[in-house]
Amino acid sequence: MTAQYLPDARIEEKSIQLLNRCESEFGAVTIPPIPVEEIADNLLESGILWGSVSEAAGATTLVGLEPNERMVKFSECRRHVFEQTPGLYNTVRQEYHGQTRLAL
Repeated sequence: MTAQYLPDARIEEKSIQLLNRCESEFGAVTIPPIPVEEIADNLLESGILWGSVSEAAGATTLVGLEPNERMVKFSECRRHVFEQTPGLYNTVRQEYHGQTRLAL
């Protein structure tokens, strides 16, 4: 898969479109938490799974992308990191779903 360059204006446009869809579906989100799972599952048509994620020697890899399946794959062997770090799961999920959406 070849990476596609998106200018900032296009990223902003896609973000605004997604926020508008989110507000139409769930109402305005005025305070945290942002309903990431609902957005991913219902609006982005992507999901998550837990499993094996490749790690380079000496690196800690928490997440990988499965773009052909529109999935964000969380490392099962690093689950404890998410459980011990409040907010990390939601933050990482938001970031990776955004990357998945822009890449596909």
